[in-house]
Amino acid sequence: MKHKFLFICTASLMVLLGTSDAMRGIFTPLFREGYGFSVEQLGVIVSLSYVGNLLCLLAGGIVLDAMGRRRALVVFILLLAASELLLLQGSRFSFLAVGFFLTLGLSTLLNATVNLISSEFSEKKKLAVVNSLFFIQGVGTSGSQLVFSHYASSQAVFSGLVGVLAVTLALLSLPFFLTRSFAPKVRETTTTKGSGKTDMGAVALLTGALAFYLIAEHGVTNYLILYGSEHLKQSAATAGTALALFSAGIMVGRLILAPMVDSVGPIRIITLSLALGSGAYIAAFATNHLNILFFAGLFVAVVYPSIVAVVSGYAPPALRSRVTTGVISIASLADVLFNLGFGRIVGSLGYGVAMALLCVSLVIALLCMGILWMRTAKTRQAYHSREKSAAVGPGADGGAGKRTED
Repeated sequence: MKHKFLFICTASLMVLLGTSDAMRGIFTPLFREGYGFSVEQLGVIVSLSYVGNLLCLLAGGIVLDAMGRRRALVVFILLLAASELLLLQGSRFSFLAVGFFLTLGLSTLLNATVNLISSEFSEKKKLAVVNSLFFIQGVGTSGSQLVFSHYASSQAVFSGLVGVLAVTLALLSLPFFLTRSFAPKVRETTTTKGSGKTDMGAVALLTGALAFYLIAEHGVTNYLILYGSEHLKQSAATAGTALALFSAGIMVGRLILAPMVDSVGPIRIITLSLALGSGAYIAAFATNHLNILFFAGLFVAVVYPSIVAVVSGYAPPALRSRVTTGVISIASLADVLFNLGFGRIVGSLGYGVAMALLCVSLVIALLCMGILWMRTAKTRQAYHSREKSAAVGPGADGGAGKRTED
């Protein structure tokens, strides 16, 4: 692996991002009891954090293409460090709301940026690196939840954690500022060679797959405990165990499947993962044995990071960052809109239908990837045919085909 020290710094950054993301949920008791905010106010903070994701991604893609990945990465880290400091004034609602708006938005943007720079560590095993880094972020999220949930009502612990995050992030920006790696390498690929155009068909399919996947994943993480306790009449602890198993499955899956992504092929493994994940979703909700969701998490673990990593290969070098962040933004917007209507679906049709829609959503994501897989196979066949024709004589079409990696 190249740039081992920078990889360690990036892994440390992912741990910090996981910890930062988890704070909003961990310290909810402090915000309610210590600061006296209402449930409605906390709902506003959650909504603003989603808006922060969208705006930071849309603006960040332009910044990445304009400044270059290294300088943009440093700027994003420093902005996140400064945004953390706003949370120190969290007893004032406006500061807490703006603080989470910025920290969660910038965290999502840094996730996308890390995905884009991952090829610097290993060009041949880029997707394995990406999934390993997202596994490390999951360790940061789960570890912070495990440790700091015991101090969920402590303002001193909250302020101390915010201060540590701000200082550590600022220090982590230094190695990225001093390095000369992560500079954009403008090279022709089979995707853009000759035309320099974005493959909008492939990008649209990947956007659809990512959007419906996020709906299915976040539907479980946001509503599984309510489904188990209100619909199945289970205890909150029992439903919470199933949710923890789902999250654990995702973490374990990223650790186990990461080395396989590059060797099997990203399009192929994403499609197979969604197929197996859909089966596990259907089995869990059809039988009401929610612990089966561990296998669902295990199977779909590599879907999100792999789709985000693959998207850039369908755009010309000058637009790769913008296309990547744009795809995540559109998918996230679809996820937000679905969640806004989920409560009405539960109220009018019941939890059974609502959770079945999550299974349908994952199947739609599978269909999007299946179409892309077949499309890729046809492109590969056409490309090989042109190569054979070119070998016969100068009259054959020698143009380069589009990306055929599957």
